[in-house]
Formats: sequence, C-alpha cells, structure tokens
Amino acid sequence: MKNFTFFIVLLLIFQVGFAQKRAVNSEGLYKGVIRVKFSETIQAKVDVLSEDLEKGHKLKARPQDGYVVTNMKAVDKLNEKFTAYKMKRVFRDAGKHEAKHRKFGLHLWYDIEFNSSTPVKQLISQYSNITEISMAQAIPEAKLVSHSITPLPELPKASPPSLSTAPNDPRFSDQWHYENTGQNGGTPGSDISLLEAWEIETGNPNVIVAIEDGGVDWDHEDLAGNMWVNPGEIAGNGIDDDNNGYIDDVYGYNFAENKGSITVGDHGTHVAGTVAAETNNGIGVAGVAGGNGNNNGVRLMSCTVFTDATNGGFAEAFTYAADNGAVISQNSWGYSNKGVYDQAVLDAIDYFIANAGGPGEAMNGGLVVIAAGNDDDSGLWYPGCYESALAVGSVNCKDEKAWYSNYDTWVDISAPGGELISSNTDPTAVHSTLPNNQYGVMQGTSMACPHVSGVAALIVSKYYGNITPQQVWDKLVNTTDNIDATIPTFLGKLGSGRMNAFAALSDGNPPETPTGLAASNVKATSFDLNWNASSGASSYDIQIRESGGSWNTYTASSNSYSYTGASAETTYDFQVRATNSAGSSNYTTTGNVTTLALPPIPDIPANITVSNITSNSFSLTWDTANNAVDYDVQVRPQGGSWTNYNTSNTNQNVTGLQASTVYEYQLRSNNDAGSSDYSAIASTTTSDAPIEYCTSKGNNSSYEWISEVTIGSFTKTSAAAGYSDFTSTTIDLDAGNQYNISLSPSFSGTSYNEYWKIWIDYDQDGTFNDSDELAFDAGSMSKTTVTGSITIPSTASGTTRMRVSMKYNGAQTACETFSYGEVEDYTVNIQAASQTPPPTPDGITASNITTNSFTINWNAISTASSYDIDIREQGGNWSTFNTTASSYDYTGANASTTYEYRLRSNNSFGSSNYSSTYNLTTNAASLNYCSSKGSNSSYEWIDLVRLGNIDNSTGDDGGYADYTSMSTDLNPGSSQTIYISAGFRSTSYTEFWHVWIDFNQNGTFDSNEEMVSGSSSSSGTLSGNFTVPSDAKPGTTRMRVSMKYNAAATPCETFNYGEVEDYTVNITNASASVKYNDITISDPLGNEAPTDLLKLSPNPARDYVKIETISASGQIKIVSMNGNLVKLIPVMSNITEVNVSNLVSGTYIIILEDERNSETKKLIKR
Repeated sequence: MKNFTFFIVLLLIFQVGFAQKRAVNSEGLYKGVIRVKFSETIQAKVDVLSEDLEKGHKLKARPQDGYVVTNMKAVDKLNEKFTAYKMKRVFRDAGKHEAKHRKFGLHLWYDIEFNSSTPVKQLISQYSNITEISMAQAIPEAKLVSHSITPLPELPKASPPSLSTAPNDPRFSDQWHYENTGQNGGTPGSDISLLEAWEIETGNPNVIVAIEDGGVDWDHEDLAGNMWVNPGEIAGNGIDDDNNGYIDDVYGYNFAENKGSITVGDHGTHVAGTVAAETNNGIGVAGVAGGNGNNNGVRLMSCTVFTDATNGGFAEAFTYAADNGAVISQNSWGYSNKGVYDQAVLDAIDYFIANAGGPGEAMNGGLVVIAAGNDDDSGLWYPGCYESALAVGSVNCKDEKAWYSNYDTWVDISAPGGELISSNTDPTAVHSTLPNNQYGVMQGTSMACPHVSGVAALIVSKYYGNITPQQVWDKLVNTTDNIDATIPTFLGKLGSGRMNAFAALSDGNPPETPTGLAASNVKATSFDLNWNASSGASSYDIQIRESGGSWNTYTASSNSYSYTGASAETTYDFQVRATNSAGSSNYTTTGNVTTLALPPIPDIPANITVSNITSNSFSLTWDTANNAVDYDVQVRPQGGSWTNYNTSNTNQNVTGLQASTVYEYQLRSNNDAGSSDYSAIASTTTSDAPIEYCTSKGNNSSYEWISEVTIGSFTKTSAAAGYSDFTSTTIDLDAGNQYNISLSPSFSGTSYNEYWKIWIDYDQDGTFNDSDELAFDAGSMSKTTVTGSITIPSTASGTTRMRVSMKYNGAQTACETFSYGEVEDYTVNIQAASQTPPPTPDGITASNITTNSFTINWNAISTASSYDIDIREQGGNWSTFNTTASSYDYTGANASTTYEYRLRSNNSFGSSNYSSTYNLTTNAASLNYCSSKGSNSSYEWIDLVRLGNIDNSTGDDGGYADYTSMSTDLNPGSSQTIYISAGFRSTSYTEFWHVWIDFNQNGTFDSNEEMVSGSSSSSGTLSGNFTVPSDAKPGTTRMRVSMKYNAAATPCETFNYGEVEDYTVNITNASASVKYNDITISDPLGNEAPTDLLKLSPNPARDYVKIETISASGQIKIVSMNGNLVKLIPVMSNITEVNVSNLVSGTYIIILEDERNSETKKLIKR
C-alpha cells in the first residue's frame, strides 16, 4: 500500500524581467505590478525569502491557492486577495558585492506581479499598510528619447597622425558640436571648445563610463578599441566567473533581456560614440574622450536597458556599473510621464555615487549624468530632476534652446543636442556612430548628455585618483559659457550655461603645496613616500637625493611614490610639489630617511610539498627561509614557459591549470640584498577533470520500474533497481537528427500512473539545468508505454550523460529523490552535425483560417534552427516573419482576402531555397445586418432577381428570403444591370423597388450604398443600372433587394405588403465570367406615382357618382357622418356607377373593401 502527500506549488521567481509590452495606465505607470521595500526590522525573514528565490525552492500552498505564498502572513493575505502570482528581487544577489548592496538596503526591494485588474493605487495603498513593508510604489514606464535615423554615406579612411590640431577622423568637420566654425549656418564658437581641451587631455583607458541605454555595438570599427572588457569573465561558458552576480558579462550586461550578450541598438551606439568613439584613428567620427589614436580613450561599458522588444533593469544597471569599475554613469532616458519616479532607481543612483571607483581608483565615488528630456516642458521630469544627478539640457548650433529640450531650475548644464531641420540627415544635428560600422545624426537631450559625460571622463582622466565627484561636478557647471543672450525666455532654466570642455580642464590656479609628507616601508634599498592629496593637482613632482647631493626628479599621478635602487645605510633627502595646467605649488619642506643595512642573502626554500591537487589547481607549502622577505614561485607545464608568482607567505595556491597535466615548479627567497638560488625543479600532475552529476532515484521500485528504453535503434531492458548506472552503455546519436523513443514501465501488480522525462547534458557541464537539456517531457501521466521523439541540437557534439526518469503520479526534476519510480543514467555519444544549410521545408499546409487569422504548418527539419515565413496579400509586397517552431500563427489579416505564403529554413550555415508559393483566402467577416421584411406577401412578391451569376426565380417566400448562398463577382468601377420582377396573386399594384449593396462591408446599408430605386406596377421584367464604386472593399458582402407596396422603403423596415431578399456579392479585381441562358428582355424601372385605389367623380356629386377601383371585386359602402350605412354596392368591375340622387345633401364616407384593402374617401352630395 502506498502513502502519498499531494502539494500544489507556486514559485517565487528569481530575477526574471517583466513580460514584454506590459500595459501602462494613463499616468504612465505599469499595470498589474508594484515595487515594495520590506522593513529593515524583518531582515531575517527577507533573507529566507531571498534564499528560496535564489535556490529555486518551491513554497507549499493549499490546493485551492492561486497566489504566491511567502513566510509572512500579512503579505500572504494580500497576495491571496489580489492574486499575486510572482515575486522577484529588484536587485539580484551580487555575489562578492552583496555586502555593499545590503548596507544600502537594496536587498529589501521586491517586485510583485498580479493576475487581477486591481488599480495600481489600490495595491499600493493596501501593501503600504502592513508593517512588513516600509514602502510600496508603482513602476513608471521608461522611454528612450524618440529618434529617427538615416545612415550617412561611407567616407574614405585616413592614416592616423599625431593629435596636434584637428584629428584625422573623416567626419570631424561635420562635428560642429566639437568645433563650430559656422558650418551649416551655425554660430562660430557655439561648441564645447574640444580642440583646445584635447591639448590638455584626450582620455585614460582606466576610466570607465557606463552607457545605460540601448546596447552599444561593441564590434563597431570606431568603438571596439575603447570598449570595456570584463577582465574576470570568460565569454560564453555560462558561468559567473568573477562572482559579481552576472553570467557572461563581457562588454557589460543586457538588463532588458537578462542575459550577458548585448543586443545592439542605434540609440545606445550613437550615445557611446559621442562619449568615446576612437579619436584620430582615420575612421568615422571623433569621441569626446576617445584618446589620441592609440586605443587609449576612456572605456565604454554597455548597460543595456532598452531593446526593440522590451526594457528593464534600470536600477540594477547603476549598481552593476559601480560594482564593476565605472565612475561615470551616462543616461539618455527618462519616464513617459511627468512627476513619476522609482525610489529603487533613486536608491541605485545614490549607490553609484557612493560606491563607484574607490581609493586608488580613477575616482572615489561616481557621477551620474542624465538627459533632461525632450518634451519641451518644465516640471519634475525624473530621473533627470533628481538632485543627486547632473541634469543636461540641449542647445542648437546657435546656442539657442533646442526646440524639444525640457527646461527648469533643476537643469544643471546645457550641451549641444542639435536640431533636425528638414530631414533625418541634416548636419545641424549631432554626428556619431550607428550599428554595423555606420554613422549618422540624431537630435535630443540624449545627444547633449553624452557630451557632458565625455568631458567628465576627460576631467577624471586628467586628475586620475585625485579628484572627487563633487569636484568634477563643480568643474563642469562652474566653467560654462554664458548663453543668456540667446535664451532670453529660459534664463536660469537651462543650467549654468553651455558646457566648455577647455575651461573645465583648465585650472585657474596652481594647486596647494602637499602636506603630510612622510617616509614608510623603509628597507635597505628602497622606501615609500606618502602625502596628502592636493585639491586640483593633476600630478606631483618628487625630488630625491643622497643627503647633500643633486636632486633627481620623478613624477607621480597619485599621492604616493615608491623609490627603489637606494644604497644601504644611506641618508636620503626628499621633497614634493603638486602641479596642474596652471602651474605648480611650492615644494614641501625637505624630509629625510636613512635606509637599513643589507641583510645576508636568504636561504633557498626547503621542504617544499604539494597538496590539494585537483583537476585545475594545487597548493605549494615550504618552510620559512632564513632572512627571506618574500618568495618567487615559478610554475609551468612540463617543458613550457614559466608563470611567476610572488608571495610573502610560505604557501602559494596555483589555479587555472589544465586537467591531467604534468606541472613543474621551483622557488627562491628574496630580500633587499638579493635572491637565493632556485630550488631544484620538482613536478606534480593534476587530476582528471571530474564531472559529478546530481543524484536522482526512486526510493521504492518494488511496485513499478523502468523495463525498457528504446531510442532510435537502441533498446535496453532492465529490472527494478530504483537507480541504475548504465553509463558503460553508449548510445550513438547524430546532431540535428530526430529519434523516435519508446519508454515502457513494468508493474508488480496494479498498474499506476507514471510521468516520464529524459535529460541530456548537451554542454557537458555536469548539470541538466539548461533550457534545451530537457530532451523529452511526456506532458502527462500514463500507465502504459509512452512514445514520442527527441531532437538533438545541431550544435551538440561529444560524449555526455543522458538521464531517463520515471516517477509515480507527478512530474519530477532532474535531481529529485522521490518515493516511487526509477531513474537510469546512460552515456550518449553525439556526432557533430554536417555544416550545411537545411533543406527546403515541405508538408506546407494552412489551417485555422478565420476572417482575420490563419495558421501555416510544415514538417519540422532536424537541422533547421529557425524558419522564415513570407506572407503577402495576393500580388502585394512580402512581409517576413521568423519562428523556431514548425507552425506560425498569422493575425491581423483582412476578411475575404487571398494571401500568398512561402517558407525557407535556416541554421548557422545558411538558409534553404524558398518553397513554392501557396495561397489561401480568409473567411468572410461575420456581420449582423438589420432585418427587413414584408408582413404580408400573399398578394405580391419578388419573383425574379438576376445579377451576374445570380439568376433566382421564386414565388411567395413569406415576406423575406435569405439567398446569401447565391453570389456573383463584381469588379470595382464596373457597370452592372440588375433584372427584377414582381409576382401578383391577381391585381397588379404599384411596387417600390430598392437595391442596396454594403460596399464598405461595415454591416450597414449607408445612403450612398443604394444602387437602384424606383417604382412600377408592371409584372414584367424590369432592369436597373448601377456602377460599382472604384473604392469598393474587396471581399464578399451583402446585397439587399426590397419590394414594398405603394411606398418607398428603408433598408431596415418591416412593412405591411411586399417582400425582401438578401444575396451575396464578391468584390474582386479578378475578371468575372458571367453567362446567361437566354437574352433578358426588360423594361427600365421607372418612377410611377403611388396607386390611387379609390377615385370618385364628380365630387361633389348631385345625381350619380363614378367610383373607379384597382380591384374588380369587393364591395363599396356609403356611410353617413353619424356612422349609419346608407348604401352597400357590390364591385363587379373596375368602374362602378352609383345613383346618389336620393341622398340628402351633405358629406358621406365612401369605403372600398376589396381582397386586401379598406380604402376610404369623402363624398360631398349637393
């Protein structure tokens, strides 16, 4: 007997972004999500919650739950009330930087997403009122500045000379924003004075600028040399090598799509080019801090927060940049609506300012530069208006406010953003780089902002390690050019003025004399000098001499200097002064230091042992050598080149080695007197590289077990074991091929429901974690043999592990130990796929055809990685779509329209030929037309309608007939004749005819859609002519033919006598072939007056009155005014003569009663 426990589980999701294109409310806030910050008082609970997220733990929930369950009851109560289905950290675990994040409280921020339609304000109100949460807020929609681009034509490249005057970049003359000589109608001098600034500084490759924007084209010919490359990351290995919380972050990180690879964007590439395109390299454009032609510009870190498909990660981008060396954060983005902000982003900005750089780095702290926005508006536009950020407005080539620039007192500085006057290539905008080695112009505060970031980078480069963020800020805003005369209506609202790079880099006063000069770390042949940094210093001159001798001068960029090559037991004098472009300070007071006596040469290290040998490392230890200060350790692959290590300890860990390799090593000891000889060379061998897979098994396999596994031509039968290691059995598979599988259970008695899965470790990393490594998922439970197929990726190759798992009554994971069932491990050997393009798709069909959509299906191709689907309206232009599936759902089609489609397959080696072109026609739109009918059609009815291929002769249809199954083709602009006739039971009456056609297919008969109208009492064939509008909408639509007795009808009327018939017409440009069986003889439909059913003459009458009637039957009543019947006369013909001579003079009522009518008229008797 089995015992079971059932769980319904919901996941707290760890670090996954929003779905693309989340809905936004009228205030510019995302719907269905809020951002909360937990209280610091419950940090322990938040840590448990974070651990569950990071480890992917599932939280138990009752079967009826449909919400995220946490370890906080008040939160759970609201999660249940508002159907919260996902929670995630805003700032992921930052690995080695996590402690700094916790100090700033960043670990307390979480996003909560909801399935309910509850307004965001209500969610904020509810979550704000529980003690566990200190803050709840909406998340505002962010946007890049809108822009249009047209790449400029290619120019010839130049050979790079030295940078003396103008650089040799071919497009530099168009970059008026750097050097405005009046080109293109600009005002000379309305620029940032960059040529003069470059005489002082061109950039330092140790200064890193983070581009928080669209992705930067890291392979661009004019950017590649200045791209930041993460020194601690190995590209493409799927591992966070440097333990910074991010995988494969080589050139930065793609926060929008949560991956290491950068999705290149035109906006981010343009912004990056302004900051640091390679200057003076004979290619393209110049960057503000792009160096002097020797790949020595500042470095660009791509923090991608926008792609064409999505955006996100704005807060994390700031912390990532700070943690990975950036000291300037460049931001040309903002929120869609005024007055909204994200406190988590503001916290991240503060983190960047406080934690970027550090002691001994380019700058201790960071500077955040943000575009003011392009709404031509004032007010609080975040994050630019945040007081901690440097906000940048925009001016044009005449130093006038750019028409689009936001303005307010919170704007700190302006810079050239340009203006597009008449086209997307106007040279009055800002010139920079575009993806794929192209160049073009853009306008916006987005373009002004990187000018400021670039100059900030030049300032930090000049004062490397000796300047603060506030000092950079001050140098930027306090040295601007006054532009009040050109912005008279925006005084005080575009910052302190237009930036001047030369002024910002030119120090007006020499620095102060350094203080605190002292010697330290004194040895026999060296000593260190240290002093307090001088504000405004760009470098230091250090003078050293043997006491009483001649000075020797050395230069340092920081406030310390290590002097080597001294003589033992000798006194040295020293002094220091600070310098900048304005001059030098006085030298400090002279100090002195006496070096120590030389020690004896140290002994050779002894008792060297090796331990902790792994596949990629080992440890060396040795005894302390007499008189040793430190030790040189040399390691090499046997017979190879030495790798050198130096340590002051008596142990050295050697890492980064190859498995199964012999390594040689030797050591020597050092002091100021020199070095010992090296020890004798010894060797050790690293171990084989182990791949240890997680365990998985069924604890009890006595009730059910895996009895047979078949993959392609391979079959393995086995008995019950809980777990079986069949890795000695190898299954040969070919990459890119599909294999049929069959998985069979056996049972000791009762048959149970079993769930089957197969994993294959394609990347051979010892885990089954990658998304494509679940090779087969049955999708449901079964008591019998399960069949299906697996497809081996075309990129897979080599020998690796395959795991087959069968679990009782529920889905399993790859590393799970479960109660009942069995697991088997195998070895698979995957042969690499042939490097050829895939074949052309076949088996192409269309299905699920509706009025506005259809599905295209085809046979999957094992060697294809994706498919291109071309679709167009018949004869139109192709639109191309791409999918990795073997079907494609097309939406947004027009009803009753023929579409053509074709396919080709793709892989990394190319594309197949396109298939043949196929076509389909969408269904007609389902429209609800108004009703119209005759209440009585027994006396007259429509007995003929003939138009094109419609030829319908009928009898009395009861007042309305639906003949929409009959149709004919009509060409737009064509002339048409419709033939109609009425049927009468006996008497012919005047009938009013109408024909409407719904040409615009909107379900109504508009006044201009009445094609035929007229009246006639003829029972013969009548004809009406009309012209089909030239703009009639293609496709099938409704035609209504109406015949109403004795009066005009409307298209939606129910009337007493007559009939209505509905038909279908198809508006098409194809030639219509219409054949009639005979020639139609007809009379044109006229406009007869309504029939007068009763005529009296003379009236007034004296002796006789003649009564004319349509009907030749019935009776005539003469009634006095008081209602008395005076005479009753039968009607025998159409004219009845009545003697009224004996009637008293006065007024009488004449009443005609025939087969269907009762008509009355007044008769005056004289």
